[in-house]
Amino acid sequence: MPRKTAASTLVAPAAPTEAMSTMSTVTAESAAPTSAPAKIAKSKSSKSAKPAKPAEVVSENAPPLNTPAALSAEMQKLQDDNASLSALVSSLTSQLNTAKVSTDSQSTALNSSASSRATTASAAPSSAALKYLPEPDAPKRATSAYIFYSINPEIREAVKAAMPAAEQGNNKALVAALAESWNKATPEEKAPFHAMAAEDKARHDKEMAAFMPGKKARDEERKRIEAYLNEERTAAALAYYEENVENKVKKTKKDPDMPKGKSSAYNCFMKDRFAAVKASGVAPNEVLKVISEEWAKANKKTVAKYEKLAAADKLRYDAEMEEYNVRLAERNADEAVAYEEIKEKALEREKKEKAAMNKVIRAEVKTKVEVAAKKAAKEQKKEEKKDKVKKPMSAYNVFVKANYETVKAKMGAEAGFAEVSGEVSKMWKELDAEKKKPFEEGAALDKERYDREVAEKAC
Repeated sequence: MPRKTAASTLVAPAAPTEAMSTMSTVTAESAAPTSAPAKIAKSKSSKSAKPAKPAEVVSENAPPLNTPAALSAEMQKLQDDNASLSALVSSLTSQLNTAKVSTDSQSTALNSSASSRATTASAAPSSAALKYLPEPDAPKRATSAYIFYSINPEIREAVKAAMPAAEQGNNKALVAALAESWNKATPEEKAPFHAMAAEDKARHDKEMAAFMPGKKARDEERKRIEAYLNEERTAAALAYYEENVENKVKKTKKDPDMPKGKSSAYNCFMKDRFAAVKASGVAPNEVLKVISEEWAKANKKTVAKYEKLAAADKLRYDAEMEEYNVRLAERNADEAVAYEEIKEKALEREKKEKAAMNKVIRAEVKTKVEVAAKKAAKEQKKEEKKDKVKKPMSAYNVFVKANYETVKAKMGAEAGFAEVSGEVSKMWKELDAEKKKPFEEGAALDKERYDREVAEKAC
């Protein structure tokens, strides 16, 4: 039985460093926010939530990073830290989605089993509410000129040094100062960072061209897995409700094999006197009251008599309970073995079903990706062929082009390509140098055409 816990909200650890603060503001300019939300809610059990490792602050003694590659590496480090925070938030959100039914709603849930099931199922997160993390193999987003400017260690240190001493430890003040410094920078000062951004955009466009053909198939796969996980969460919530809420309103049935309870001295006295008191004409609702008064006035001899009967009944009860406990232990052991067998079979069946589903999904995705890749390659080849300059013809090619149709007409429609080509080749070999000269001139003209088109394409 799952342990009942209060569903508490959790706090996502916010990175305290300058680099993380810079990223949270800078991404707004680049219109590509990647950091996780700073908070989910206040937590009552925040001691159990370990903060993610903060991004490292650039050291004052760090060597200058003036190249696009070095700045891109620094940018990647900061974005990796953001990604780890995003993954943590996703994990915590998933735990909250599968949280147990709240104890506050149990009293309402007990009124109607059917309505409670509907409420529990509707509480499962919808497809629209869930947000995906970026695909792990997706190209890194293009970096803007401002981001390159703001993560430059030399610029950050210079801006920080120009700030008042009281504000130098304030990340928000540093971000605002960097933005102001960027706005005041001249076009010449911004030019290197625009060049870095243009280079990074070209890299992003090239990687996206290779990444996009299979994206649709991957998205479909993720949607199918998401739907499957939603069903799993709903089933888990219903199972928890049935086990921990619905079953509580059902009266526990007494084990028919359990021995009859032991009687006290008063119980033995009441059994002896009940029929006589009732027959004496006492009102039914007064019978027990009369017996209780008689027991209170009974002498020591009478009390001792019924205490002896109670002691004998206790011996009977203890002997029967010993036998019952032995039988109960054997029964529980048999049920435990049967339960483990059923559980093992259920887990094996579930494992096979998941494996079969994943196999089908992978096969479908692989097929769609292969089709998309072949289509993209075909289109690319067609474009390359369209832009490619036609190679120059040889003198023989010019001769074939001029005489092929004529020779084919003479040989008849039944003549194949090989036969017509053989006849044309034979005719070419029979020509002397003088008769080949016009075709050689034609080949020279086509060579000039080729050189001219190549030169134009190079320009």
